[in-house]
Amino acid sequence: MRSFLIRLMFFAVLPLAAVTAAAFRADGTTDAFYLRFATPKASSMVLGTSRAAQGIRPDVLDSTLAAGGWQVRSFNYAFARTYSNYGPVYLSSTLRKLDRSRNDGVFILAVDPWSLDMRPGDGDGTGWCEDQKPLARMHTVAMRPNLEYLFTVYDAPILTVLLPSAQQRSDMVLQENGWLEVRIDMEPRKVASRAEQKLKEYHNDAVGSRLSPFRMAYLHAMIDSLAHFGTPLLVRLPVADEMLALEDATTPHFDAVMESTARSKGIRYLNLLRTPRNWSYTDGHHLAADEARTASTLIANALLEDRRRSGTP
Repeated sequence: MRSFLIRLMFFAVLPLAAVTAAAFRADGTTDAFYLRFATPKASSMVLGTSRAAQGIRPDVLDSTLAAGGWQVRSFNYAFARTYSNYGPVYLSSTLRKLDRSRNDGVFILAVDPWSLDMRPGDGDGTGWCEDQKPLARMHTVAMRPNLEYLFTVYDAPILTVLLPSAQQRSDMVLQENGWLEVRIDMEPRKVASRAEQKLKEYHNDAVGSRLSPFRMAYLHAMIDSLAHFGTPLLVRLPVADEMLALEDATTPHFDAVMESTARSKGIRYLNLLRTPRNWSYTDGHHLAADEARTASTLIANALLEDRRRSGTP
């Protein structure tokens, strides 16, 4: 009997201990999303798709604003295209992540044609392209360890958290503030190859793409909801010339629409595409890690400039 109980304990306790260890081991190397659901609620946020996830650093935003007398602690809650396009799923998840205890936060809403375009099914009563993605499936967005994510969304057996692959450990790290740091080879030929592949991908997706009135309505709703808790700012991050040409061909009046949207809400549209600077990219679509610092500084300075103009102390 004693031998039986020892074996029973071994087979029952050991797996439980392993799962528990994996849950507490999960971190920013687990995947590109986990930490966003395993960190506290945020009173200031960066929103958008992967451009914002990689291109805007909360630590730089916060330190630049602090130097100007504006104390915030921001969090990058941007995910990826077809995951966090502006729509009902992203709005609902953002409001769950929002810490409503303050009303002096900043909300950087990164926009581009792909985050607001019409996909098959979008808003036509049959659903949205992001309906089956993690943001739609996750109800708990600020708990650590987040067992809901690890058991229902994480796309590998949970025990793999204990033994991440070398690629998981080195290619990208999701920082505690939500910034997705991508660590890849920036050798020019490899950058050019990735840019060519990315452009092909978006050329295919551009067929039939157009600005969605349904997603625009949810962008308006997002701005209105967050304005109660701080200062929203619309931002368009830079992309390589070839990607911009595709976007201009697909949505030629995008900037004018964003300018109009910002004016109607009494906020600024900061278009960094017009910044006279030679930016560098990992693939023509995402800013290189070093450039995220510059972009974040420019965004923070724009916020401070607006604050000074409004006479806010």
